[in-house]
Amino acid sequence: MANKIREAIHQNDTLKEVCSARKPKVRIPHIIIYDVEKREEGVTREIEEQTLIEKIRKSNSLPPGETKVLFRKKGRGNREHWVVEIAPKIFAQIKNDNRLQCGFGSYRFKEYIEPMRCFKCHRLGHGKATCVQEQELCSKCPGVHSFKTCKNAAPVCRNCREYNRANNQKVRVDHVATSDKCPVFLRVGWLFGV
Repeated sequence: MANKIREAIHQNDTLKEVCSARKPKVRIPHIIIYDVEKREEGVTREIEEQTLIEKIRKSNSLPPGETKVLFRKKGRGNREHWVVEIAPKIFAQIKNDNRLQCGFGSYRFKEYIEPMRCFKCHRLGHGKATCVQEQELCSKCPGVHSFKTCKNAAPVCRNCREYNRANNQKVRVDHVATSDKCPVFLRVGWLFGV
């Protein structure tokens, strides 16, 4: 199908000027590893991540392939949830498991699929690097300014406000646009199976 679209664009000079077609990038799998305890003080973040990834790799006899920690989410107490990008062949080996062995213990994990969120305009479906918005928008109110300079006392989610306006709905707007409890974010997340 994509080849046919590309051929049609190349054959039609007017289409060439207004659009282009490209093959989509292959999705690199992500997993979330739950309840990783914070390590002792003095150990750098990079060493902490490399040590845990190598321990998991050896304990599970994982094939070679790139594995890197993308970011961490706050967990309960002194624990964190790590979102890790892994090579497709590693994911193929572990995708039906519930736990990753790590030395004498194990960690719960699952595939991590979450809608992309832009931290420049705060809309869903793209990232900051591909955002077409010229100025940074506030995550606390619908204003055209940084959240750092926002003077609004009560938050108003720009995504929920726009959703209400476009769909004649009344979802709650009393939260910041970056909230994991945002009704629009949760609705989109449901589509992704989050």
